[in-house]
Amino acid sequence: MPRRDHLFPLRRGLPRRLRVRARPDRFPTPSPTPFTGSGSGSGVGSVPTPTPGAQSGGASRASNIQGFTLESFTISSGTTVTWTNLDSSPHTATSGISPNFDGAFDSSSLSQNGTFSHTFNSTGAFPYFCTIHPSMTATITVQ
Repeated sequence: MPRRDHLFPLRRGLPRRLRVRARPDRFPTPSPTPFTGSGSGSGVGSVPTPTPGAQSGGASRASNIQGFTLESFTISSGTTVTWTNLDSSPHTATSGISPNFDGAFDSSSLSQNGTFSHTFNSTGAFPYFCTIHPSMTATITVQ
């Protein structure tokens, strides 16, 4: 029977002159460095970018997007809301009455664990929705 080594070249091993021998003394062990990049709030590992006009030291409210559901709630003026998408599907938090964006805020597409923040400085009712899933709607009431 003919040899079939040409069909499985790695089975034979590398020729002696190409064999790799580890020399750990030649390569220093890398040390971890902290992440210093700026994020877009678009997904895992990103650093949320503060919303322009956000007040530091003001009240904050977390809102989870989960189970294809957006939360309706009441907050005080000056509160910063941070949405986190806990679903595996992408979602948005977009101001307006579905499907019409009114220009107040838009998270763009948030992948799983992505975050977006917006500070509400004026009172009133702020309806919002997911542009990807327009049936997902809710309202934030600011007092």
